[in-house]
Amino acid sequence: MNINQMFFKHNSKWTMVVLLLMIILFVQSCIKKDDFNFDKLAQLPYDPNIAVPLVHSRMTIKDVLDDYDHEHVFTEDNTHFLYLIYERSVFSQKAEDLITISDQNVNTNFNFSIGTPPNGDSITTTQASTFILTTAVDESFDTMYIKAGTLNYNISGNLDHDGKIVITLPTATKNGIPFTQVIPYNYSGTLPVTINTSFNLTGYKVAFNHIGLQTILPMTYSVTVYGDGTPVNPPYSITMSESFTNINIKN
Repeated sequence: MNINQMFFKHNSKWTMVVLLLMIILFVQSCIKKDDFNFDKLAQLPYDPNIAVPLVHSRMTIKDVLDDYDHEHVFTEDNTHFLYLIYERSVFSQKAEDLITISDQNVNTNFNFSIGTPPNGDSITTTQASTFILTTAVDESFDTMYIKAGTLNYNISGNLDHDGKIVITLPTATKNGIPFTQVIPYNYSGTLPVTINTSFNLTGYKVAFNHIGLQTILPMTYSVTVYGDGTPVNPPYSITMSESFTNINIKN
């Protein structure tokens, strides 16, 4: 092939390109806006026999869900496994409605012997006791915040001297202070000495000890005997019929 032949073929390609551009410009100049009405397309009969994809793409379930998952509850791991993560309160009930503590009866009896305290002085003896909480369905409690409740005492003793009984619940606290109450014991010459009194437990936080599933409240009693110059006649006994009534739990 000589140089003239190569030049001719090269120019032929450019000639075709120029010619194509001229045809496009001519067609565009002949089309008027009013002649091409899209509304008329629906009136034209057409029957396509060939369908080709306009877009080739890859779409995953996560891509679809992203349009709706505005709160991002779906999580995808590195294997493209989708997790649905959500949190909802299904059931809620106040402790005072869920758990009912029946009235609890405790009977603490202890015997003690003491020497005769000097006149104007005193002698104190301490007794430790435990109270096992009775529940309907064997619940085991760790800590209880009491909304309302009463601790009642019905005391009978044969101590023939004046004195006092100090009650302490070391694990029942209010504002960080353990429950402590003083019950005066006044001997008037008649035995037995009987005492009836009650204490309000509202606002106390009660922490329990446990033996297995048993819920245990420790209790401590200190009996102080005042010396009045007369000898004591031990042994002495004090019976305390305690009861927890109208217990309503806050938490």
